[in-house]
Formats: sequence, C-alpha cells, structure tokens
Amino acid sequence: MTQAALFALRKQREQDLPIDLQIRAANLPEPESEYRFHPVRKWAFDRAWPTWKIAFEIEGGGFGRLVIVGPGTVERRKGKSIPIDAGTSIRIGGRHNTGQGAQADCEKYSRAAILGWLVIRATTTMIRDGLAITLLEDAFRAKGYAA
Repeated sequence: MTQAALFALRKQREQDLPIDLQIRAANLPEPESEYRFHPVRKWAFDRAWPTWKIAFEIEGGGFGRLVIVGPGTVERRKGKSIPIDAGTSIRIGGRHNTGQGAQADCEKYSRAAILGWLVIRATTTMIRDGLAITLLEDAFRAKGYAA
C-alpha cells in the first residue's frame, strides 16, 4: 500500500463514528457510507451493505436542542396563550420532528422496503448502549450471514 493510500485510510478512520468501530469489533462486513439506494431519488443510507440489502440509519437529529424557557413564556394552543413556568426545559428542532421531515422519512423507508432493503434505524443513545450493533447483528443473521 502506498504512503498516500495509508494516509487516506488513516484519515478516514479518524472520521469513523462509534458505530463503525462496533461494526468492526462485531466482525460484520465493512459498510458503504452514504450509499445511494434509489434509482431516481437522491436518498442515501448512512451505512449500507448492498450485497445483503441491509441499511443502517442514525436518527440523531430527532432529539433537537434543549431550550430553557424564561419568565413570561407562553405556548399558543388553539388561539389561547398558556403560560409555561420559567426554567422549564423544552426540546425543539430536528428535521425528523417536523411534519414534513417525518413524512419524508416515511416515504424514504417505505421505498427502501419496496426495493427489498432491511433498514435498521437507531438513535445515538442506542449506539452508545450497544442496542444498535445488536440489531445489526440480528439483521445479518436474518439474512443468513455467519461471521
């Protein structure tokens, strides 16, 4: 392997996510990143194994950001102002939490299923606590993979 190739590999490994390290530790095949699976749409999976038609999606944006409300904050509901206690924390944002974002996700995952993909979706918490890699291992077993 050339020096440039080694440098590129090292640089790529520095950008690995925790799930990438777990995939290697579990002796699963190396995935493709940002794999475009649809013949027309520009949809991509975070990680994919095209040979096995297994995909992995990290749903980290679903949690949004934490906001602590100040005094005098109200929620508008059905035309009425409902006071919110100062110091209350609220999670807002995240594309997956909007109506349009949730609908787009539903279409993407439904189209993937129609094309025969097994899509494992996980939050960053599921990656941290090991549930995500367990689900991926189960998906590979379901498809007949033996490490």
